[in-house]
Amino acid sequence: MKKVLFLLLLLGWVGVISAQSLKFEVRAGVDGVNMSSNNNGLYQYNNLNWQTQLIHNLTGYHAGVFANVNFNWFTIQPGISYIVKGGKNEVYYVSEGSANPYSYHGTEELMVDYLEIPLNFLINIPVNGEGKIFIGGGPYIDMGLKATDNNTLDQTNLTYSTETQNNMSPKFGTDLKNPSYGFNTLGGITFNYGFQLSVGYGVALTNLSTSSSADAKLRSFSISMGYCF
Repeated sequence: MKKVLFLLLLLGWVGVISAQSLKFEVRAGVDGVNMSSNNNGLYQYNNLNWQTQLIHNLTGYHAGVFANVNFNWFTIQPGISYIVKGGKNEVYYVSEGSANPYSYHGTEELMVDYLEIPLNFLINIPVNGEGKIFIGGGPYIDMGLKATDNNTLDQTNLTYSTETQNNMSPKFGTDLKNPSYGFNTLGGITFNYGFQLSVGYGVALTNLSTSSSADAKLRSFSISMGYCF
Protein backbone atom coordinates (compact mmCIF):
# COMPACT_ATOMS: atom_id res chain seq x y z
CA MET A 1 0.00 0.00 0.00
CA LYS A 2 2.82 2.41 0.89
CA LYS A 3 4.57 1.72 -2.43
CA VAL A 4 1.34 2.37 -4.36
CA LEU A 5 0.77 5.71 -2.61
CA PHE A 6 4.38 6.76 -3.18
CA LEU A 7 4.14 5.85 -6.88
CA LEU A 8 0.95 7.88 -7.30
CA LEU A 9 2.57 10.92 -5.71
CA LEU A 10 5.63 10.55 -7.91
CA LEU A 11 3.48 10.31 -11.05
CA GLY A 12 1.69 13.48 -10.01
CA TRP A 13 4.91 15.48 -9.89
CA VAL A 14 6.03 13.97 -13.22
CA GLY A 15 2.77 15.32 -14.62
CA VAL A 16 3.63 18.81 -13.34
CA ILE A 17 7.00 18.75 -15.09
CA SER A 18 5.50 17.72 -18.44
CA ALA A 19 2.20 19.63 -18.19
CA GLN A 20 1.01 21.86 -21.04
CA SER A 21 -1.67 23.60 -18.97
CA LEU A 22 -0.36 24.42 -15.53
CA LYS A 23 -1.56 26.80 -12.79
CA PHE A 24 -0.63 27.22 -9.14
CA GLU A 25 -2.59 28.03 -6.05
CA VAL A 26 -1.98 28.93 -2.43
CA ARG A 27 -4.40 27.67 0.19
CA ALA A 28 -4.79 28.06 3.97
CA GLY A 29 -7.44 27.37 6.57
CA VAL A 30 -8.49 25.78 9.84
CA ASP A 31 -9.10 22.15 10.73
CA GLY A 32 -11.30 20.31 13.20
CA VAL A 33 -9.03 17.40 14.16
CA ASN A 34 -9.50 14.29 16.27
CA MET A 35 -7.85 10.97 17.02
CA SER A 36 -9.67 7.65 16.93
CA SER A 37 -8.00 5.08 19.17
CA ASN A 38 -8.55 1.96 21.18
CA ASN A 39 -9.13 2.32 24.92
CA ASN A 40 -5.42 2.58 25.66
CA GLY A 41 -4.78 5.70 23.56
CA LEU A 42 -1.06 6.34 23.19
CA TYR A 43 0.14 6.75 26.76
CA GLN A 44 -2.82 6.01 29.01
CA TYR A 45 -2.44 3.19 31.49
CA ASN A 46 -2.80 -0.17 29.75
CA ASN A 47 -3.65 -2.15 32.88
CA LEU A 48 -7.03 -0.45 33.32
CA ASN A 49 -10.13 -1.81 31.60
CA TRP A 50 -11.53 1.54 30.49
CA GLN A 51 -15.33 1.42 30.45
CA THR A 52 -16.11 4.66 28.60
CA GLN A 53 -14.22 6.62 25.96
CA LEU A 54 -15.04 10.07 24.58
CA ILE A 55 -13.34 11.60 21.51
CA HIS A 56 -13.06 15.39 21.37
CA ASN A 57 -12.24 17.69 18.45
CA LEU A 58 -9.34 20.12 18.65
CA THR A 59 -8.43 22.99 16.32
CA GLY A 60 -5.57 22.69 13.84
CA TYR A 61 -4.57 24.66 10.78
CA HIS A 62 -2.89 24.26 7.41
CA ALA A 63 -1.19 26.29 4.69
CA GLY A 64 0.26 25.11 1.42
CA VAL A 65 1.08 25.49 -2.26
CA PHE A 66 -0.47 23.34 -5.00
CA ALA A 67 0.04 22.80 -8.73
CA ASN A 68 -2.97 22.29 -11.00
CA VAL A 69 -2.28 20.16 -14.05
CA ASN A 70 -5.43 20.81 -16.09
CA PHE A 71 -7.01 18.53 -18.69
CA ASN A 72 -10.22 20.49 -19.36
CA TRP A 73 -12.74 18.75 -17.06
CA PHE A 74 -10.07 16.90 -15.06
CA THR A 75 -7.20 18.15 -12.86
CA ILE A 76 -4.24 16.42 -11.24
CA GLN A 77 -3.19 18.41 -8.18
CA PRO A 78 0.03 17.64 -6.29
CA GLY A 79 1.05 19.94 -3.47
CA ILE A 80 2.91 20.49 -0.24
CA SER A 81 1.40 21.79 3.03
CA TYR A 82 2.24 22.51 6.63
CA ILE A 83 -0.57 21.01 8.70
CA VAL A 84 -1.28 20.51 12.41
CA LYS A 85 -3.31 17.44 13.41
CA GLY A 86 -4.18 15.73 16.67
CA GLY A 87 -7.02 15.01 19.04
CA LYS A 88 -8.15 14.61 22.62
CA ASN A 89 -9.43 11.38 24.17
CA GLU A 90 -11.13 11.05 27.55
CA VAL A 91 -11.59 7.71 29.35
CA TYR A 92 -13.34 6.56 32.54
CA TYR A 93 -13.19 3.54 34.81
CA VAL A 94 -15.44 3.03 37.85
CA SER A 95 -15.22 0.18 40.37
CA GLU A 96 -18.34 -0.27 42.51
CA GLY A 97 -17.87 -3.86 43.70
CA SER A 98 -16.11 -3.10 47.00
CA ALA A 99 -16.66 -1.32 50.30
CA ASN A 100 -14.42 1.49 49.09
CA PRO A 101 -15.47 2.19 45.46
CA TYR A 102 -12.99 4.13 43.31
CA SER A 103 -12.80 5.69 39.88
CA TYR A 104 -10.21 6.68 37.28
CA HIS A 105 -10.53 9.54 34.83
CA GLY A 106 -7.86 9.94 32.14
CA THR A 107 -7.37 12.51 29.37
CA GLU A 108 -4.85 12.59 26.55
CA GLU A 109 -4.28 15.52 24.19
CA LEU A 110 -1.96 14.95 21.23
CA MET A 111 -0.88 17.53 18.62
CA VAL A 112 1.39 16.70 15.69
CA ASP A 113 2.96 19.07 13.13
CA TYR A 114 3.38 17.56 9.68
CA LEU A 115 4.76 18.41 6.28
CA GLU A 116 2.06 16.90 4.07
CA ILE A 117 2.52 15.89 0.42
CA PRO A 118 -0.92 15.25 -1.15
CA LEU A 119 -1.96 14.24 -4.64
CA ASN A 120 -5.57 15.04 -5.56
CA PHE A 121 -7.53 13.96 -8.62
CA LEU A 122 -10.33 16.46 -9.26
CA ILE A 123 -13.35 16.59 -11.56
CA ASN A 124 -14.24 20.12 -12.76
CA ILE A 125 -17.83 21.29 -13.39
CA PRO A 126 -18.27 24.76 -15.05
CA VAL A 127 -20.67 27.19 -13.33
CA ASN A 128 -22.37 29.58 -15.77
CA GLY A 129 -19.15 31.26 -16.85
CA GLU A 130 -18.37 32.33 -13.27
CA GLY A 131 -15.88 29.60 -12.46
CA LYS A 132 -15.93 25.90 -11.66
CA ILE A 133 -16.96 23.47 -8.98
CA PHE A 134 -14.40 20.78 -8.24
CA ILE A 135 -14.69 17.53 -6.33
CA GLY A 136 -12.32 14.63 -5.76
CA GLY A 137 -9.52 13.47 -3.52
CA GLY A 138 -6.42 11.35 -3.34
CA PRO A 139 -3.60 9.96 -1.20
CA TYR A 140 -1.16 11.85 1.00
CA ILE A 141 2.09 11.29 2.87
CA ASP A 142 2.66 13.07 6.20
CA MET A 143 6.25 13.68 7.32
CA GLY A 144 6.33 14.34 11.07
CA LEU A 145 8.09 17.48 12.29
CA LYS A 146 7.22 17.67 16.00
CA ALA A 147 4.67 16.33 18.49
CA THR A 148 3.40 17.05 22.00
CA ASP A 149 1.27 14.82 24.24
CA ASN A 150 -0.29 16.05 27.48
CA ASN A 151 -2.08 13.42 29.54
CA THR A 152 -3.55 13.24 33.05
CA LEU A 153 -4.92 10.52 35.30
CA ASP A 154 -7.24 11.25 38.24
CA GLN A 155 -7.92 8.57 40.86
CA THR A 156 -10.64 9.06 43.46
CA ASN A 157 -12.15 6.98 46.26
CA LEU A 158 -13.96 7.69 49.52
CA THR A 159 -10.84 8.86 51.36
CA TYR A 160 -8.53 10.57 48.86
CA SER A 161 -8.08 11.96 45.38
CA THR A 162 -4.86 12.11 43.35
CA GLU A 163 -3.92 13.53 39.96
CA THR A 164 -0.94 12.59 37.78
CA GLN A 165 0.11 14.84 34.90
CA ASN A 166 2.60 14.04 32.13
CA ASN A 167 3.72 16.52 29.46
CA MET A 168 5.57 14.50 26.85
CA SER A 169 7.29 15.06 23.52
CA PRO A 170 6.82 11.83 21.55
CA LYS A 171 9.72 10.84 19.31
CA PHE A 172 9.15 9.90 15.68
CA GLY A 173 10.31 6.39 15.00
CA THR A 174 10.34 5.53 18.73
CA ASP A 175 6.84 6.54 19.91
CA LEU A 176 5.13 7.61 16.67
CA LYS A 177 5.36 6.07 13.23
CA ASN A 178 6.80 8.33 10.56
CA PRO A 179 5.88 8.87 7.78
CA SER A 180 2.11 8.47 7.98
CA TYR A 181 -0.13 7.67 5.01
CA GLY A 182 -3.76 8.51 4.37
CA PHE A 183 -6.47 9.70 2.00
CA ASN A 184 -8.05 13.14 1.49
CA THR A 185 -11.37 14.14 -0.05
CA LEU A 186 -11.83 17.68 -1.36
CA GLY A 187 -14.57 19.83 -2.84
CA GLY A 188 -15.18 23.51 -3.49
CA ILE A 189 -15.50 26.31 -6.01
CA THR A 190 -12.91 28.37 -7.90
CA PHE A 191 -14.05 31.68 -9.39
CA ASN A 192 -12.68 32.99 -12.70
CA TYR A 193 -10.75 35.79 -10.93
CA GLY A 194 -8.88 33.19 -8.88
CA PHE A 195 -10.52 33.23 -5.45
CA GLN A 196 -11.31 29.77 -4.08
CA LEU A 197 -13.36 28.24 -1.23
CA SER A 198 -13.09 24.56 -0.32
CA VAL A 199 -13.80 21.94 2.32
CA GLY A 200 -12.00 18.66 2.86
CA TYR A 201 -11.76 15.56 5.01
CA GLY A 202 -8.64 13.51 5.66
CA VAL A 203 -8.33 10.05 7.18
CA ALA A 204 -5.04 8.46 8.20
CA LEU A 205 -4.55 4.83 7.17
CA THR A 206 -1.45 4.41 9.36
CA ASN A 207 -1.62 3.46 13.03
CA LEU A 208 0.27 6.37 14.56
CA SER A 209 1.51 4.46 17.60
CA THR A 210 4.54 2.15 17.51
CA SER A 211 3.09 0.16 20.43
CA SER A 212 1.36 -3.12 19.65
CA SER A 213 -1.22 -2.40 22.39
CA ALA A 214 -2.33 0.96 20.94
CA ASP A 215 -4.16 1.84 17.75
CA ALA A 216 -4.49 5.54 16.96
CA LYS A 217 -5.41 7.22 13.66
CA LEU A 218 -5.74 10.95 12.99
CA ARG A 219 -8.65 12.55 11.14
CA SER A 220 -9.29 16.14 10.08
CA PHE A 221 -12.08 18.25 8.61
CA SER A 222 -10.84 21.41 6.89
CA ILE A 223 -12.25 24.72 5.67
CA SER A 224 -9.95 26.63 3.32
CA MET A 225 -9.58 29.81 1.31
CA GLY A 226 -7.17 30.05 -1.59
CA TYR A 227 -6.07 31.90 -4.67
CA CYS A 228 -5.23 30.43 -8.09
CA PHE A 229 -2.79 32.08 -10.49
